[in-house]
Amino acid sequence: MKPGPLVAVALLFVSCGDIARGGATPTPSIAAPATLAPVSFVPVSTPNLTPSPTASSRVVTFRDPATGNSLAIELAANALDRGHFHVDLENGVYGGGFEVRATISSLSPPMQVSYGGSMDYTETGASSTRKVTVSLRGAIDPDAHAADVIFSADGKSYTIAARPPDSGPLGSVLDRMEHALIADDPLALYAVTSLAVHDNYTAAQFVDAWQTQSAATGRRITALRRQAIGPVVESDQGFATVEVRYSADVADQNGARVTGYICYLIFESGEWRLWTTTEN
Repeated sequence: MKPGPLVAVALLFVSCGDIARGGATPTPSIAAPATLAPVSFVPVSTPNLTPSPTASSRVVTFRDPATGNSLAIELAANALDRGHFHVDLENGVYGGGFEVRATISSLSPPMQVSYGGSMDYTETGASSTRKVTVSLRGAIDPDAHAADVIFSADGKSYTIAARPPDSGPLGSVLDRMEHALIADDPLALYAVTSLAVHDNYTAAQFVDAWQTQSAATGRRITALRRQAIGPVVESDQGFATVEVRYSADVADQNGARVTGYICYLIFESGEWRLWTTTEN
């Protein structure tokens, strides 16, 4: 995928392309820049929400939308490390080498997965690991991006109930976004942006960047017309997104024009948040 963060004519937020780009680690990791980079008006490219897995590998992440707990597991039929997995919980990450492989009951969903043995545990915020005995049991459906799994370690059990989230709550988030843009209120917009934006900008930095760019270009959105809301799409990396299409009236130093935008929202920490847009 090649997303950057939300652009709704008025502002392009800091890049959050790692969220949906396939990689070794399914959890997004955004490094804050050494200095605040200037914002840009360049539209970002449309994210590839369903990257094609290679024949030898398909790592699928099952993320519980309520807790954020996740299971990432290799499911390609001919992968040498089929069944290799790691579990990411709020308190830390459980992983290991080639030997940490779950038994998978079949080549097609639904699949039963099971594992009992040792894993390496790295506590959140720590650099050292320790060996722990764990148990993994449950059912997964990679095509539906659904799972009901129980993971046990250190005498505690954690449930990973992964389902694509409901798009019902989108309406209130879109209302807030649209109102903030038309009112030229960057602080209100910041409140509904993705966690990647918050990782890279404080509210004050975001407002300052917005106002500086707006003053330089005179660009404003004067009207937004919501045209279509797409279905929830969940990637193998465990991130759920929805695209919303708009027609927008834009005014700047060159006059007024009408343009189209696709706004992408991402489901994070139990709620929908603004992620990225592209002009179309």
